[in-house]
Parts: sequence; C-alpha cells; structure tokens
Amino acid sequence: VTDAAETTATLPGRLSTKRLTSQEDVHMRQEYTFEDCPVGIETEPIEEVLSRETVLWYAHALDTPNDDWYRYGSPLGEPIVPPAVLRTVGMGMRTIRISAPGGNVNAGTAVEYKKPVKVGTKISARGKLTEKYEKRGKYYTVWEFTVRDEGGDEVMVIRHLQCALPAGQKVQYR
Repeated sequence: VTDAAETTATLPGRLSTKRLTSQEDVHMRQEYTFEDCPVGIETEPIEEVLSRETVLWYAHALDTPNDDWYRYGSPLGEPIVPPAVLRTVGMGMRTIRISAPGGNVNAGTAVEYKKPVKVGTKISARGKLTEKYEKRGKYYTVWEFTVRDEGGDEVMVIRHLQCALPAGQKVQYR
C-alpha cells in the first residue's frame, strides 16, 4: 500500500489489472507528532477476505518455490495464503501515522508466522504502539500488529521498528 491515492499493477502475460487502493481510501488516517502519540494507542481494526484472486496475484508476483501451495493445494490439502499477504495486510493498513519533518525510515521488522491460513479466510488485523524512545537525536516507535483468522486464532504477529527523523536531519549513506 502506498501513500498515493491508488496504484495499478499490471501482471506480465495477463490481460487484467488489479487495483490496489491506498489506506486513505479505506480509513481515515490519524496523524500525530512523536511527542503527542501515546504508547498504547491502537489502530482501527481491519478485516479482509483473502480471496483467490488476491492470493494468485501475490503468488505470481512472488514467484516462490512454494507457488503451487498458494495456487492449487498445500500439504494441508487446500491452497494457503502466502505469509507476505498476511504481513502486507497486517502492516499496510495502519491508520496512525507519526509525522516526521525529516521523513520516516523502516528500522526493522520481525515476523512470527504462527498458523497457515486457507484461501478465502476472513482475517482481521490490529496494531498497537508498544514502545517509543529517542536515541542519538532520532525518534523510534515500536508497533506490534496482530493478524487473526475468522476463528480468532493468531496467525501472525509483526513487530515493526520505525525511525522518525526530526527537522534538519536527513538519512546519511556511508
């Protein structure tokens, strides 16, 4: 999901396109400064049915050795959803943004994949700001996103570290 109003992706060898709408089209985004965003704040819950069309689009884009698991059938019998889809839905639908005059940088992401999800499953995702701190003049936030299946079971937990640069600071390359 991008900050643009929408992105259209065309897959090679296919006649159709899939429209990916941005988070702003789905939910209103709350914007905070680092100082004003309280630890413990939660994002709005997001629910989405992981359709066969969505899974096939990702499977084609990812081109992984387990493509057949996502397209035809997995060791569980039915096709399953690629973990990258769960991660994208879990993190990509954030409804809270920390404004940073110098920009935001992904400082790290850890993903715990707990359970396979079958194609067609309705999932829900919710995020929470679990920690924030300042280090060497930069502001860091730690977000934890939990993705659950329609039975309420955790299927993925994502910990995301974001660095917000204050005014006057830029990313420096070594």
